[in-house]
Amino acid sequence: MSVDNAEYRYDVCLSFAGERRAYVERVAAALKARDVRVFYDTYEQANLWGVDLFEHLDKVYGSWSHFCVLFASREYAEKVWTSHERKSAQARAVRTKGDYILPARFDRTEIPGLRDTLGYIDLTGLEPEKLAELVVAKLCGAGVSLGQSAVDARPRFAQTPRSRAEIERLVATRHACWEYLLFGGEVLVGRQDMHAKLMDHEMGFATPGDRAYSAEEAEDRLRELMGEPLAILENLMRVFDERVQVLIFGRLGEAGDADKIRHAAGRFVRVFDELVDWALRTRGIRAPDEFGDVFQKAAAIADRPIAQINSFVDAFVSRIDRIPELVESGRSDRVEVAVPLEIAPDPVAIAELEAEINRVFERLPR
Repeated sequence: MSVDNAEYRYDVCLSFAGERRAYVERVAAALKARDVRVFYDTYEQANLWGVDLFEHLDKVYGSWSHFCVLFASREYAEKVWTSHERKSAQARAVRTKGDYILPARFDRTEIPGLRDTLGYIDLTGLEPEKLAELVVAKLCGAGVSLGQSAVDARPRFAQTPRSRAEIERLVATRHACWEYLLFGGEVLVGRQDMHAKLMDHEMGFATPGDRAYSAEEAEDRLRELMGEPLAILENLMRVFDERVQVLIFGRLGEAGDADKIRHAAGRFVRVFDELVDWALRTRGIRAPDEFGDVFQKAAAIADRPIAQINSFVDAFVSRIDRIPELVESGRSDRVEVAVPLEIAPDPVAIAELEAEINRVFERLPR
C-alpha cells in the first residue's frame, strides 16, 4: 500500500542539537540526494525568514512530516528549542498512535517522554549515510512513494568526480560502483591541485636551495638524494597492496569504507607530490661549478616515474568512467578495474647520471 505524499509536506523532519550539526548535515544531504523531502533547518532558511518559529515548528514536527528522526544527546536534553520540537512530535505520536518518532542516539542521555522501550538506532560508529539508508528503508516500508524529480541531474550511475563538490555528492549518494569512483575522484582532484607543481617540473624549474654546498657537502648530499626516490615509490606502491585494497574496497560483495578510500587516495597523491618535490629540490641544489649538471641529471631520474604515474591516473579514470555505462546497460555483470601501474626509471637517464658522476668525481681533488 502506498501513502499519498500530499498528506505531508515532508517525508521526514530532523530534530537535533546544534552541536551535532556536522553529523546531521550529512544525513540530510544523503536523504536529499535520494529524493526524500527532508525538513532540515539549513534548507529552509528562506521559508523560516520572518515567520513565527514557535508556531511554524510546531506544525513541522506535529503535523507536516511523515516521520521525525530525533537525535538524542546530552545537548538535546538541555536545549529550549529541541524541547519544543520534541513536545510537538510526542503530541503527534500520541494522536496517531503509530511509530512516528524515530530515535537515533549519540549517547544514553535520558530524554523526557522518550521511553527506554522505544526502539532506537545507536549512532556509535554508524556513518551518517548509513543512517540515511535506514530512514529510506523505513519510509519505503511505510509505503511512502519517494519521488524521482525530473529536474534532478543526479544519474543513477555517475562518472568519476571532477571536483570536491562532486566528491561530496558521490559520498552522500553512494550509488553502484561508488567505491572506485571515489578513489578515482580523490586522485584526480588531488592531481589537479598539483597542476602548478607538475608544470614547474615539466618546464625544468627548480626549488632553489637555502644555501650553497661545498664540494664535500654536495657529494654527501648527492648520495642522500639518490636513496629517496626508491623509498618514495615503495611507499606509493603500498596503496596497491592486496591487504590495503581489501581494507578500502571491501571483499567481494561487501561495501567499501569511504574514509579509508579517501585516506588511501590521499596517500597516493601525497607520495606523488613528494616525488615531484624531490625532483624540484634536487634540481635546485647549489653546488660548486665542478659538479656541472650532475644534480640536473639526478632530477631527471624522476621524469619517467612521474610520467608513468600520470599515465596510470589517466588510464584508471578512463577505465572507471566506463563502469556506469557497462553496469547500466547490462553489458557487464562484473566489472574489472585492474589497471597496471608499472614504475621504472629510464635506463638512459641512469646511464647519463652515472657518466656525469664519474666525470665530476674525476675532477674533484682526493
